[in-house]
Amino acid sequence: MRIPKTEREARKGDRSLMLTPEQQAELTDVIDVQVSNEGSLFLFTPLTTAAREWINENVTGETTWFGNALVVEHRYAGDLAQGMAGDGLEVR
Repeated sequence: MRIPKTEREARKGDRSLMLTPEQQAELTDVIDVQVSNEGSLFLFTPLTTAAREWINENVTGETTWFGNALVVEHRYAGDLAQGMAGDGLEVR
């Protein structure tokens, strides 16, 4: 079994990695925002405090939440994801 050299290597999506469930759980912790395409809307679910703070500081105006997820129209989703990633958040 090949163990990733770094968490970053594992996050890059190397499909040859064979991780134990414990290792997979550890890697899941590094995802800051989970994005779900629901057709005409995207759901941005912040999974870390840093992601929640980023949304509070950078998403202005009228917002809609569905449970813990920020609801975003498809025309804004790409820019939002790029902004998050540009500020160092791991978006998937």
